[in-house]
Amino acid sequence: MTDRELVLTEVASATVAVRDTVATMSAVQFRDASVLPDWTRAHVVAHICGFTHAIARQFEYALRGETIQHYDGGAEGRNADIDALVAEDPAMIRAAMDEGLDRMTTAIGSLSGDDWDLPISYRSGTAFDGLLAAWRELVIHLADLDLGHGPVEWSDAFCAHLLDFLSLRLPDGMRLVGDGVSVGDGDEEVRVEGAVQDVAAWLAGREPQGDLTFSTGEAPGLGPWPARKN
Repeated sequence: MTDRELVLTEVASATVAVRDTVATMSAVQFRDASVLPDWTRAHVVAHICGFTHAIARQFEYALRGETIQHYDGGAEGRNADIDALVAEDPAMIRAAMDEGLDRMTTAIGSLSGDDWDLPISYRSGTAFDGLLAAWRELVIHLADLDLGHGPVEWSDAFCAHLLDFLSLRLPDGMRLVGDGVSVGDGDEEVRVEGAVQDVAAWLAGREPQGDLTFSTGEAPGLGPWPARKN
């Protein structure tokens, strides 16, 4: 498989996993807390809904030779849409998410070849960058639902991508190394002991499911999530 084919396959698999997991959620589970602070599982599902519609239109506009703001109204519009959908009953939230997944899947299927190099406004990237973003959003937020799809299930390919994407979160000048881990290109080497899935979860701001130890004695402080592509 080429890298693109791998990502397409993983996004398709993550789409099915998200859809199937949300399909089995009870009304009570929708209102229960997710692993994200102050967000219920309904918030996570509503966010997935908003993201899939937003990234789909990035692809749709790219094919027309145009770009468009990712979310109408920016971050405030995104948050308002999430809050509005969370107030609906679980069946409507689920249906809205399914519609977003369908739209994203259709848009992805419309792209081929050089189309993946078309510019999009999201993170000032290309359509392929948007596909990578969909991969991250689906896999990470599936774990955030806390319904049996935690970071321990993340593929090695996904972890490798996430470590590369999130390397900007490391302190300047640091290089993190370990078994299957090489993040950053600084001169200060910090060793980490633990599974690559746990390192990826930690870099993503999620709770590792196994133990992590650092040669510095404590985990390095992390910067913000990258606002643009590397």
